[in-house]
Amino acid sequence: MPQHRETHPWTHAMSTTSDAELVAGLSLRGSAAFEALQVLRARHLPTLLEYARLCVPEERFAARLCHQTLSTAVRVAAAGRVRPRAVRHSLLLLMRRHAAEWADDDRRQRLEPEFVHWLLEAGDHEIRHESVPNQLTHAFWRLPQHEQEILWYAEIEPGGRELAAICAGVDAAELAYHRDHALTTLLRDYLDTYGTSCDGPECRGYLRILDARARSSPPAALSTEFDAHLAACVRCEHALTELRTLYTAPRVALVPALVGYSCLAYAERATPVPRPAVVREAAHRHSAPSRPATTLHMALAVLFAAVVVGLVLGVRASA
Repeated sequence: MPQHRETHPWTHAMSTTSDAELVAGLSLRGSAAFEALQVLRARHLPTLLEYARLCVPEERFAARLCHQTLSTAVRVAAAGRVRPRAVRHSLLLLMRRHAAEWADDDRRQRLEPEFVHWLLEAGDHEIRHESVPNQLTHAFWRLPQHEQEILWYAEIEPGGRELAAICAGVDAAELAYHRDHALTTLLRDYLDTYGTSCDGPECRGYLRILDARARSSPPAALSTEFDAHLAACVRCEHALTELRTLYTAPRVALVPALVGYSCLAYAERATPVPRPAVVREAAHRHSAPSRPATTLHMALAVLFAAVVVGLVLGVRASA
């Protein structure tokens, strides 16, 4: 007699399950964890491999970096140690962390020279093992995970309303509302994190004026004292530029801040990214030419599935 296969209640609707629920499913037992893994792999593996190709010249090493990233992500998720962040964003950060480990030893030669140079920019020629977060990144991480997912798919890499709604776990018909709410929250959190990071009370005292100046078009002379402060404070001047860009063109601000290395090549693979003067200089040093995609997904998928099943079962057995 054929054996009855255990299924999870959301197995048949897995393709419409949010990323957060799928990641939580990796900590379950049996087929439910494997099925959650399969959907996550189908959603994120192709894009992850595209980004790996921007960092690693040779295809087999790009695939290896991608596989290492996914394996680590599954192991962490199965152990219940997942940060509430947009899954695609988390995978890109984890990939860069593993690439930085390669740059620390003889595997450095596998990496794109421009990428190694970018990793060394942290100072004193030391490899940075994690992307140095900026003000906007910190504010983005303060958002609930579903709002991070919404902004990621609505602004960083538009993949359609349906995909954004599925990954974030919201109704597609209400996506525009959720996107506007997430952006409003991001702007508020940006001001909060900036105020907290200010060295002295003078900058904190100008937060409301800073926000009002960022909203105005054309910029209004709201305070002569603030104008004098702005002329002398590089940090407030940068914050004003970033806030104004968030209000007028959120994607232009978010792509360099959240993607980092080769941000324009990553974003432009689907839709061109506008390059106004306010972000051209910041984006230039992160950009690198992309290479044509090749068909390695099947081989990588088989290898990844075999190793990850062992990882999941191993974590459950040791728990």
